[in-house]
Amino acid sequence: MIKKGIKTSFPSQAVSDLEKMTLEYGAKVAKAIESEWFDNSDNYNRHITFKDSFHSLRLYARGEQSIKKYKDEMSINGDLSYLNLDWKPVPIIPKFVDIVVNGMAKRNFVGINPNRANLLIAALDKLCYLKLSAHDIFLTVIGGFSITDPSADLAIAVALISSLKQQAVIDRVGICGEVGLTGEIRPVSHIDKRLIELKKCGFSGGIIPKKNALSPKKLDQFSYHQVSYIKDVLHYIFMKDYEKKHA
Repeated sequence: MIKKGIKTSFPSQAVSDLEKMTLEYGAKVAKAIESEWFDNSDNYNRHITFKDSFHSLRLYARGEQSIKKYKDEMSINGDLSYLNLDWKPVPIIPKFVDIVVNGMAKRNFVGINPNRANLLIAALDKLCYLKLSAHDIFLTVIGGFSITDPSADLAIAVALISSLKQQAVIDRVGICGEVGLTGEIRPVSHIDKRLIELKKCGFSGGIIPKKNALSPKKLDQFSYHQVSYIKDVLHYIFMKDYEKKHA
């Protein structure tokens, strides 16, 4: 906190502009600033006070703050019950520190379950080191439809990363798969029918879970790539496009 009523020796501001441009006037201003920040004659030093304040906040953020004042407050009137408590400092969760530094990002989901979407965003943030918490995210299903099938997880994840990296995905490839919290791609139901519909709609290939069993006879002239983890998907869907452009 800044102390009020600090005595300063700043030169008068009512002098002419010509006088303000002189070296002598500038030296007086510099001396006054030095005195205000570093003079300790009044047992108050603004520089040291601010430094100590910032240091205290830094210790608090790291969970290294002193616990003496809390013990003193709890021991009022001879109450010594605090002796039975665990006083080990707990660091502030990095997520909250990130929110304090970067602010709360905006989230807007239309046609997608908000809880499911936030869970997917948190998983991508952790697994792919994307820092999505610092970005505004808007997800919308076109046509006014609402998606409840978890098989859309993988397509949503790819769309998010494509937007963040500003890099297009492979052309005319359908994406289908449920994403787990550890990044594994879980199998989905009716995979054969899904791929047949993709083929009918003009798609040339698909990315599907590796754990899904397929009937090759029904999928002639339709290429598909099976994946086990989210990182395999990202490498395939972005790197292959890059290699195609630079071949």
